[in-house]
Amino acid sequence: MLRIKPHPTLTRLFALALCAVLLFGAFSATLAEEAQTAQKTVRIGYVSAKNYEEGGPGEYKRGAGYEYLQKISYITGWKYEYVYGTFKDCLQQLIDGEIDLFGNVSYTQERASQMLFSTYTQGKDVYWLHTDVNHPALLTGDLKALNGCRIGVTSNSFQESLLKEWLEANQIEATLVGCSGFAEMMEKIDAGEIDTFTAPDLSPEYGYRVVIGIGSSDYYFVVSNGRPDLLEELNAALFEIQSAETDYNTMLTQKYEYKAATGWTLNAEELEWLAAHDNTIRLGILEDYLPFSGIRNGETAGVVTALIDSLKNDYGVTVALTTYKDMCEMDCALTENKIDLYGPVAGDLYLTELGDRVLSDAILQTTPVMIYKKGLSDRNPVIATSQSGIFTPDMVNVLFPDSPTKEYADVYEGMRAVSREEAGGVLIPSARINVYKTDPLMENLSFAEFTNRTEICLTGSKLNRRAVTIFNKAISRSSVSLNGMVLAESADEGGMNLAAFIRQNAWTVITALGTVLAVFAVLVLFLMRNRRKLTKALADANRANEAKTVFLSNMSHDIRTPMNAILGYAMLLEREFEAQDTNDYIGKIRSSGEYLLSIINDVLDMARIDSGKMTIDETFFPISDGIGLDEMFRNDIAKKNMHFTEEVEIKHPYVFADRAKVSQIVINLVSNAIKYTPEYGTVRVFVKEMPCEKPGFATYVMTVADNGIGMSKEFQQHLFDSFTREQSTTESKINGTGLGLSIVKKLVDLLGGKIVVESETGKGSRFTVTFTLRVCDDPEQYLSKKKAEEATVDLTGRRILLAEDNALNAEIAIALLKDSGVTVDHAEDGVICLDLLTKSAPGTYDFILMDVQMPNLDGYETTRRIRALNDPKKARIPIVAMTANAFEEDKQKALESGMNDFVPKPIDLALLMKVIAKIVGR
Repeated sequence: MLRIKPHPTLTRLFALALCAVLLFGAFSATLAEEAQTAQKTVRIGYVSAKNYEEGGPGEYKRGAGYEYLQKISYITGWKYEYVYGTFKDCLQQLIDGEIDLFGNVSYTQERASQMLFSTYTQGKDVYWLHTDVNHPALLTGDLKALNGCRIGVTSNSFQESLLKEWLEANQIEATLVGCSGFAEMMEKIDAGEIDTFTAPDLSPEYGYRVVIGIGSSDYYFVVSNGRPDLLEELNAALFEIQSAETDYNTMLTQKYEYKAATGWTLNAEELEWLAAHDNTIRLGILEDYLPFSGIRNGETAGVVTALIDSLKNDYGVTVALTTYKDMCEMDCALTENKIDLYGPVAGDLYLTELGDRVLSDAILQTTPVMIYKKGLSDRNPVIATSQSGIFTPDMVNVLFPDSPTKEYADVYEGMRAVSREEAGGVLIPSARINVYKTDPLMENLSFAEFTNRTEICLTGSKLNRRAVTIFNKAISRSSVSLNGMVLAESADEGGMNLAAFIRQNAWTVITALGTVLAVFAVLVLFLMRNRRKLTKALADANRANEAKTVFLSNMSHDIRTPMNAILGYAMLLEREFEAQDTNDYIGKIRSSGEYLLSIINDVLDMARIDSGKMTIDETFFPISDGIGLDEMFRNDIAKKNMHFTEEVEIKHPYVFADRAKVSQIVINLVSNAIKYTPEYGTVRVFVKEMPCEKPGFATYVMTVADNGIGMSKEFQQHLFDSFTREQSTTESKINGTGLGLSIVKKLVDLLGGKIVVESETGKGSRFTVTFTLRVCDDPEQYLSKKKAEEATVDLTGRRILLAEDNALNAEIAIALLKDSGVTVDHAEDGVICLDLLTKSAPGTYDFILMDVQMPNLDGYETTRRIRALNDPKKARIPIVAMTANAFEEDKQKALESGMNDFVPKPIDLALLMKVIAKIVGR
């Protein structure tokens, strides 16, 4: 914390104006503050290591470890005093009490007796054997090559014991050479005194190659035994960091190291492939698709050149290029083994699987941009497609499954079709906007950019996948510069610069200069007008997207608020009444309400399914829970006099999976079977467990069969398309939107399952869904353990400040919390919440439950103002968002505003108690 010292002159003038008593009081307060500041000075062991902790005394500092220390300082208010040295020196200084805190220390029993370890890990280290270019025999993957080697390792370290165990387990005889640290090991291998050495992931900048991994361990912050007061504050800070950002250390590693040397070295299989292919990879590229690939002035241009240069310079690999006009030509060439891989392609895994291909790592990302005609109504939603770029007809169907497509020769033909209103739009990557924006066709067309990102990759065949993995190494090495190349290539679409043109065409330039000057003013006016139109159209599109997002968010909030009241009062009734029948009815109300809530969530999140953003919520539940469907559909079954049977043959009834999505799939299929089966028909539901090779998992086959109207072979090809229904269903006047099976297919794909349909017109249909799910071998033990964990939460005597503007929601929350021994003070909005906290004594409240949408002052702004309070204890009070704004971006917004956690409405009491227990446990 920075303190501004008062100017001496002003201090003297101020002292003269005060009485002796006030002067003494101010002096005493200053002494107390200075003493408190001195107590917060922490001596830090600082090791100079590339990308981890860089910078000596008085020098600029950076690195993943340094940034982690600053994050801790931000929370604790500590001031650091850096003590510089090697890892071994700093560890000894910590033991001797000469420093207070040190990071990146692996746990051993001996160290635990000498220092205090943090409760929470700082990160995980993977240890490798590294070597240099002078030892190629060690890079073949043959462990026998390590026999007789001299291996450098830090003396008396964790990696030394790990290395000894690994060598013994693999029956390798080698000589260990003890070193003081990484710097000495580098000196010894450069001098030829050792053949290989042990270290965690290293930056490729060092130039060493990875031989093999020998194991891993967590590492921690450690505190001197003489400063136990720091350990409690350190653990509280680490808890806050890791609760808000569970992958914080991973993010830091990626930020500073990009990708370690382990991902850049060619392995034995890749070297063998290159040897068998004359050290050459045959690459197909699109001839006119800058900034990704193309030919300029007879030479290869675009981002792909960075990958080719990396393979040549870093690995000595030759790339033989062949250019093609479109995707079909390149795919045929790959099938005929004329090339080893091609690109660019859109990185869609499902389309890749259908083509029996493999994808490279992402070269970069782009966003789809729709070119559309101004003022064109929705009466023609057709999207123009072509094979001349990454947005092929198949890819467009993935991005816009509900929109029909029409294929054209190239994007320009698609633009002409849009201009003639034959099509509603054509897709291009955002990086190619500069290629098209000055085209005359754009005078009546506009751009609209979408938010979903598309990865740009290369693709090859599964039988020849080593060509792809070799290119992955070049992608890793070039990752830092690729985005910059996109900008440079996008900006430079010309082949000859102005100076060269003037030198070669001097008289032509002089003759044309007068004409250019004459039309220049008109051209500028035209471009300015066109730019204003494009800017306005883009702004209109952005406003439309924003309005859609706001509508969905508000709709989610408005629906969840009454649902919270319904489920909350059902929970309270269940506690109040003990009669079996009453509890049975209430249980059914809650079960139906929870299922309705899951449907609401899926309806509001359909856009997330299409964009791949919907998440899987894995919970513990009985897989046979969906059986008992005859109760749900009793009236429909009775009305049609149907024969309905359910059979279950499973060994592991309890699984960990997304209960809501599995239930929705089964219920949708059963509902369709009943709907499309005539009177006196038969519907059969069968769940069977099959053997699974994966330990801890089981394969479940769920079958829904009927003897209803069935489907034709032709229609089955479009069965899972949105808004698609067969003619026979409309003729029979069976109601439906044609969305049900489309949703089922997307949910099955999302859960990693497979759905198969067998049907014949007039004879019925049979849907078979297969899932591989994690099982629970001992559900009673799991439930007992979970119940015991929840039972250990004692909230008696705790005091909570609840900020909630909805009276019904407040009543439910207060009633539920009071049963746990909690005292609740209620604030109707953010202003009252802030006022109650400000006027209360420090420590009055243990934490705050904060609604987000409130009048006068919303939850986000209230939180920001609390975090800015002068009283540090009040400013750091835990705040949990408890809101009907339940989208992922709402959760992220809550955390960014300063809240510690997030609980969605309707209130799940178990989840709420778990979050509260986590906060109280700090």
